[in-house]
Amino acid sequence: GNKLDTRWMALRRASSGSSGHAAGLLIGAAASADGAKLKSSLGMQCHRYSLEDFDGPEDKLKQRFKHAGELVPRAETEFCVDAAQMGVGGIDSWGNKPLPQHMIAPDQSFDWAFWLRPFQEEDAPIECSGLALSALARAP
Repeated sequence: GNKLDTRWMALRRASSGSSGHAAGLLIGAAASADGAKLKSSLGMQCHRYSLEDFDGPEDKLKQRFKHAGELVPRAETEFCVDAAQMGVGGIDSWGNKPLPQHMIAPDQSFDWAFWLRPFQEEDAPIECSGLALSALARAP
């Protein structure tokens, strides 16, 4: 699922073995090198499904998957990094917009950046050590 206000997330391979491949990928909210004010935390998510599996066409009757139980896990892991997330629905979730405090204005801008760093097993964040989790997220 989506994790908000996240400073970093680590994605781990199920098994890196001795193949020479990285044990995982560390994704983090970047600090500004030039003094600009950047968001210190971001929204992050990872999953074993394609974004197209979640985002259906305008005509919901033509949507490929209608229920979460129909989703088929993929071999790949997809991850998303977002600066902000708007509310997902109104009070009734049947067509009304989110409440004003949960909206993102069309002219609102965000200054944000993130970095990617592969890591070896010995360099894994301490929260990853010995865990067989595919992803960990760290909130501030």
